[in-house]
Amino acid sequence: MNNVKYTLSGSYANKHSFQEELLGNAFAAYSMSATDGAILSNRPYQRVYDINGVELTNIPSNETSYYATYLPNEYFSRYDIYGKEVNIFANVKANLTKTIGGVFNKIIIGADFKSDGNLGDGKVYDLKRPPYRNVSSENSSPRPRKFSDIPFVNQLSLYAEENLLYSFGERELSLQVGGRYDMVADKSALTYRLNGSFDLIPRYLTLRAGHGLLAKAPTALYLYPENAYFDFVHYNTLGSSTIPESEQLLLASTRIFNTENKDLEMAINTKSEVGFDFKIKKMRFSFTGFYEKMNNGYNLGSDFSTFKLIEYTQYKAGITQPGHTPKLDFKSKNNIFVNYAKPMNNIESVNKGVEMAIDLGRFEELRTSFYINGAYTRSSSWNNGHSFSSKKNLNSLEKNIGVYEKAVSKEEDERLTTTFRATHNIPSIGFVLTLSAEVKWINKYWSTYGNDTMFVSYISRENGQVLPFDPSKKDDPEFSYMFDSKNPRRYIVESVFPTVIFNFHLSKEIGKNMRASFYANNMFNCRPLYENKMSPGSFTRLNIPMYFGFELSVKL
Repeated sequence: MNNVKYTLSGSYANKHSFQEELLGNAFAAYSMSATDGAILSNRPYQRVYDINGVELTNIPSNETSYYATYLPNEYFSRYDIYGKEVNIFANVKANLTKTIGGVFNKIIIGADFKSDGNLGDGKVYDLKRPPYRNVSSENSSPRPRKFSDIPFVNQLSLYAEENLLYSFGERELSLQVGGRYDMVADKSALTYRLNGSFDLIPRYLTLRAGHGLLAKAPTALYLYPENAYFDFVHYNTLGSSTIPESEQLLLASTRIFNTENKDLEMAINTKSEVGFDFKIKKMRFSFTGFYEKMNNGYNLGSDFSTFKLIEYTQYKAGITQPGHTPKLDFKSKNNIFVNYAKPMNNIESVNKGVEMAIDLGRFEELRTSFYINGAYTRSSSWNNGHSFSSKKNLNSLEKNIGVYEKAVSKEEDERLTTTFRATHNIPSIGFVLTLSAEVKWINKYWSTYGNDTMFVSYISRENGQVLPFDPSKKDDPEFSYMFDSKNPRRYIVESVFPTVIFNFHLSKEIGKNMRASFYANNMFNCRPLYENKMSPGSFTRLNIPMYFGFELSVKL
């Protein structure tokens, strides 16, 4: 054993930020309750009864001062975020080296431990003026959550690596084999990597290859997601011009669902690559072909389990008395769906392509060096789960949920880019000038579709069961509303014309300890408009805006 190194570090940061904004189109029911099954009225402590004297409210003992209301259509909302970030990191690593004959052997064994958490109060706001709701999920409603209620994310890693370097004649053979075990919360993954290189022609041509698995740890967002809150209005006369304010009544219930996914896995990315490095005098050429595939990437999405069938009861005024809120009578009962997003491993992706780097070296006569790099990439990504249709059933509260086949659509992308860079020295005045040109030769993106016009099954409004769908019933009033019209242009390939931007960088050494630099990116502000083929008449501004700056660095 040659040496053992260890590291122990920690950090603490007290942070505070806030956001204040004017919310528009914010009209929605909102209950202050954070208890599943709570039923509140529009006044604190108020109990509501039906015509038979049965209490309809369900007021938790710790929420007697809370109430439900309808938020204004427009109001100012402010929330503060209080964070007390805590980070702990520990590492121990041992290196063992030995040379036997022409073989150099190096073994690395180590362990890491990392813990990240937050002891702050998180998002804090006036319950009377909450932040904007999630409009993509009907009846959803926000609630505050303390950061300190979220468990720390603890990650333990164990790893070992073997490096062999075998020299024979002028050639070298390098091999690297490594394995790693990661545990994050109760999720774990075992990964490995294999790398090798061989000097086929000494000093001129080296071949390279590699293959391995890379685990991506889930963040707190996926490990400890927020609960899903829904507020339902059962009776409402707030804001009525014909009912005195003292007699106006709102009755709302709260349902809460745990969105945690116990079956969440650590995402694993598989990557393979082959390449070669070629040298001719001062010039160097490097080419690498790669292939990456991920089968279980993270996403927040829906599946059959996230559609909950709720029995929803509405009331009407039963017994009225001037100056008092009414006693309520049964009006209707419906089965309605609520849906929320939960952490999942539904994302699949494939990335493949070729990367190149060409260093032409420095031309002394010009005092200039030239460098070219570029890449061609072809990417596909898709959700390997089902997608759903949640279209409304005309004026009815009840509806079925249409279910499309898995991986019904894929996002495709193709790109070819190069960067040309020249660096020129002016020794007499100590200037170094760099000019680069970034060119996008190919920039295409499009979508491919499976059968996105017919359902394979549906979730029944009657009992919440998943049932096969009979295509012959497409025009049946029980199901016809579930279908939506598809854009016939959705198959069009968006192909952006080639674009180029020029970047400039000038630096000067001032003495031994100072350096001043000026830079301008997209120096000619080249930002052409591209008309989208899928949406004729709409345009996209290409390239980044021009920006420039000055830097001064001092060595102490």
